[in-house]
Amino acid sequence: FDLMINRHGEFEQDEIYRLLKKDGIFITEQVGENNERDLVQMVLPDIPKPFPNMNLTVQRKKFEEAGFKIIRAEETYRPITFYDIGLSGSHTLSSGSFQTFQ
Repeated sequence: FDLMINRHGEFEQDEIYRLLKKDGIFITEQVGENNERDLVQMVLPDIPKPFPNMNLTVQRKKFEEAGFKIIRAEETYRPITFYDIGLSGSHTLSSGSFQTFQ
């Protein structure tokens, strides 16, 4: 394949590398191990991370070990805003912080 795109699906780096043509491109978007973690911690404080090792540092290493050249890699945790969750005021959740706005 010249191009493979994966969004939130499982994959094996070695198999993708095998299926891509020389200079082929693989694009993926994944849910990270810390995705919406502040919300999970607020609602279910003792639950373990559902996707351990699904972070840029670990995945980048796995792709490089499979033979990939990384063209672009980003990791972000966007804020989630709830305007009414049964609490007073509005709440904005983002990775690593919990903020309340009145």
